[in-house]
Amino acid sequence: MSLGRLIKENFVLAVGLGLPVIMVLIFMVSSAIPRMMTPAPQFSVVFSVQSYNSSDYNLRYFIDKDVIKAKIEKRDKETTPHHLEELYIYNPRDNNLRKVEFTPPSTSGHIEVAVESVKNLKVSTKDTSPDGYQFSRHDRNRNGGFFFFDGGYHEGYRLYKGAASYNISDLHNRYVSNAKFLGWVTP
Repeated sequence: MSLGRLIKENFVLAVGLGLPVIMVLIFMVSSAIPRMMTPAPQFSVVFSVQSYNSSDYNLRYFIDKDVIKAKIEKRDKETTPHHLEELYIYNPRDNNLRKVEFTPPSTSGHIEVAVESVKNLKVSTKDTSPDGYQFSRHDRNRNGGFFFFDGGYHEGYRLYKGAASYNISDLHNRYVSNAKFLGWVTP
């Protein structure tokens, strides 16, 4: 029996099996096209994430005149709320997320200092990188609709430009719901 005859005799079965496969292929191709047509991000993003470790000081990162700085204030544990941040730099060219280590100097008050290990980086605070990407929280429910009920919730951060999106992969493995965008590392 030839394939053509088999399909003619079982047309409804062939359509019932072939149409879902064709639809899956169409959706796969249509979701991949924007990423293929858009150049990959070229600029590293700098952001901070709130840490839930305890300390004797509050620590916040900010950008001042294109330099990453830390604001450190001695904390009175009884009256001052706790706020401690960790600093990260994500390089999309090699998909590398790096935590910047910083040990604050001792202080009895409030000081602002440049973060020594990254003081040579020039950081732009514009929302959009020079190549057009933006840093964004990416939330979505992973319930697949009518056919797939895996449930759960997926949150993370990404760089996006139009429909093209690149996840900051290492952040998806930990609870991070409060990243604060600081800027883009520029030449």
